[in-house]
Amino acid sequence: MSGLVTRPDPRLKQPCREVAPSERGELRAFVARMLDIMYTHEGVGLAAPQAGWNVRVIIVDPSNGENDLACRVMVNPVLSSISAETEVCPEGCLSLPGEIYNVSRPTSAFARWEDLDGKKHESWFEGVEARIFLHELDHLSGTLIGDIGTRATLKTS
Repeated sequence: MSGLVTRPDPRLKQPCREVAPSERGELRAFVARMLDIMYTHEGVGLAAPQAGWNVRVIIVDPSNGENDLACRVMVNPVLSSISAETEVCPEGCLSLPGEIYNVSRPTSAFARWEDLDGKKHESWFEGVEARIFLHELDHLSGTLIGDIGTRATLKTS
């Protein structure tokens, strides 16, 4: 496994499988590499396929490394509920460098997941944290922002 996976690598379009109990031993080192990739590229989230392994693991850190408590490593995340309210916002993706898309997403989402030790968690995500979570969750289904958004054009004065 190497560094950041970018389009057109076919791994980005493949659905991910759950992390098996027998893979827990190698997961901690893989997540450390994911964190290194994410922070090196100044990201606020990363999904396992972006680091070369098609398993259901995502990282969400709206603080971009500024607050250790804001970083969540989510193993086998499952979306349980979303808000009816949606919002269209511009999004970028580390795997699509230089591309920005306007993407409509729910403004909040409820999820369940396990941490690296296998402990179960659940939480509502709101605002930007919900957007990051849903963006990374899309990666686990092989969906990229270019598949669901419209290309944004930057206006210059």
